[in-house]
Amino acid sequence: MRITFVTIAQNEEKKIARCIHSTRGLGQHLVIDGGSRDGTVATAEELGCRVLKRTYRYSADQYNYGLSQVETPWVFILDADETLSDRLRQSLAELADAGETVAAYEVSRLNLVWGRPLRHGGWYPDFNARLLRVGKVRYQDREVHARLTIDGELGRLVGDIVHETYDSVDHYLTKLNKFTTRELLARNRANASTEAVAAKRELWLRTPFKPLTKFLYQYVAKQGFRDGRLGLDMAILSAFYEYIVGVKKRSGLAAGAPGSLQSPARDVVQP
Repeated sequence: MRITFVTIAQNEEKKIARCIHSTRGLGQHLVIDGGSRDGTVATAEELGCRVLKRTYRYSADQYNYGLSQVETPWVFILDADETLSDRLRQSLAELADAGETVAAYEVSRLNLVWGRPLRHGGWYPDFNARLLRVGKVRYQDREVHARLTIDGELGRLVGDIVHETYDSVDHYLTKLNKFTTRELLARNRANASTEAVAAKRELWLRTPFKPLTKFLYQYVAKQGFRDGRLGLDMAILSAFYEYIVGVKKRSGLAAGAPGSLQSPARDVVQP
């Protein structure tokens, strides 16, 4: 089975080499650079990747562009801060081409925080559809939490994508402002892939005391306590994330509002 690995990147000089090395021998690698000002492009080219430069708007838009630029029947989406585990490499190497009914394969993702794995609290196995049949899948036009529309069956591979989620507390706080604004913008839009997803989204939007609910869900219901102090820290930070979303909502931060991370020309989204 012929695969192209697609990685979207911007200023990922410190991580992209590990990502690329983990795919060696399994297929081609396409890097779509969103305007890096460091050595990301040079590193990718030195390691034999095809590199395309395209202004970054949001991940779903960039992924769809990547899907349109490959010639292989399959694409594996792998972010610059992710690598393939040895077991997943083996699964990809052994996988025979499925019939036309299989449109995508999902893969478990092991999230690392401060370099340590999170295996509870809803963080693992964190399945994502990543091996995609070209022409059978497309990302929905969403600024945050990219979702796929899949025309066919969904399979599952053995092995993990290892994701360096947050390197440090500073890294987390840097992402917090950007992601909470995008989260609020996404919640202001009626966009769901299925009726079940729409119902779940509506239930969460109506849930009172979201920070407390998030903490109890991760730390108690999903047994985040089994990850020790790291599990406690992440449950608290997830609750804080919800609190910040609520503060931004109450302060009037929304699409086009002062202080929004959006630019008027770039982020107008059609209903």
